[in-house]
Amino acid sequence: MLTTFSGVGKTTRINRIFGNDGKAVMVAVNHGLGLGPVEGIENMERTLGQIMEGGPDSLTIHKGIAMHYTDLFAGRTALVLKCTNATRYRSPEETAIATVEEAVTLGADAIAVGLTLCSKELLLLRRRDSMASRPLHTAIQAAAYLTTVNGTA
Repeated sequence: MLTTFSGVGKTTRINRIFGNDGKAVMVAVNHGLGLGPVEGIENMERTLGQIMEGGPDSLTIHKGIAMHYTDLFAGRTALVLKCTNATRYRSPEETAIATVEEAVTLGADAIAVGLTLCSKELLLLRRRDSMASRPLHTAIQAAAYLTTVNGTA
C-alpha cells in the first residue's frame, strides 16, 4: 500500500506512543513549572529514572527537562512536548512556552497544549487574538507544520 509522506510520519509517531496493542501508558511530568516545587519530583533525574524503569509508552515534559535529561529517555519512549503552561504564580491562563518548530527539533512525537477555561478566559475567547485561544492556535499550527514537513502541504 502506497502511503503519503505525512501518512508515514503520523503512523510512525502514533506507533511510538501506542505500540502494537493500541494502548499506552502516558506519564506527564510537567507539573513543577506551574505548581512550583512538588514533592516527589524535586529530584528530576531520580524521578525520570524511576519512571523509565516502568517502561512508559510516552513521557510528557517541558523542553528544559527534555534538553537536560535526554539520555534518560531518548530512544526508550516517545516524547510528548508540553508547549503551553499555566502557573499559579503568574496567571491561570495557559501561555505558549515552546514552539512547534522546537518540538520537531527536539524529536517530539506529539505536543501537548492546555486550555484552562474559567470565566475570565471564556470572555477572552470571544476576542479574536485572545491569550486563551493561543493553545488551540498552537495545536492547529502543529498539525499544519507537521503536514508541511512531511510533504503534503
